[in-house]
Amino acid sequence: MLTKKLLLIKQLGCMPCEVMQPKAIELANKYNIGYGIIDRREIEESIRPTFTPYFFLLDPEGNKIAEWGGALEKIDKLETMIKENI
Repeated sequence: MLTKKLLLIKQLGCMPCEVMQPKAIELANKYNIGYGIIDRREIEESIRPTFTPYFFLLDPEGNKIAEWGGALEKIDKLETMIKENI
């Protein structure tokens, strides 16, 4: 069964990315959605975020349905983005 997916966009040396990763996995598990990680440099420049950590919420076909960027002190906003779009 296809499911929505939370995609963490990070870059090498980004400490906030490392801190957010386990929290994002926890949220993906809580809301029963998929989870993935991609390096910022692998994203097409026209849609590449200017900072990390950044998140895309994807539909089952891989289309972006929501996005959010920020660090641990704003984890509640990431959870709100997920809840509003699942």
